[in-house]
Amino acid sequence: MDREVTVSRFLPHIADSFQGDPGGFLKELRNSVREVRTQDPQLAEYQLRDLGLIQHDDGLEIKMYFSSAN
Repeated sequence: MDREVTVSRFLPHIADSFQGDPGGFLKELRNSVREVRTQDPQLAEYQLRDLGLIQHDDGLEIKMYFSSAN
């Protein structure tokens, strides 16, 4: 049976953060996934299956969907 975990992160004022750095957004996404995995060792057994991006007036919400078949 698949187990699923959803983790949300909020990045305030995201548009201002990557001026002049075209790869900055992807770097920030990778860093967010790395931080979440570091904070929750249980996620070592999970794979990142999907990302959701939700625009807010004051930033961006990232939803990370992890799943495991164990």
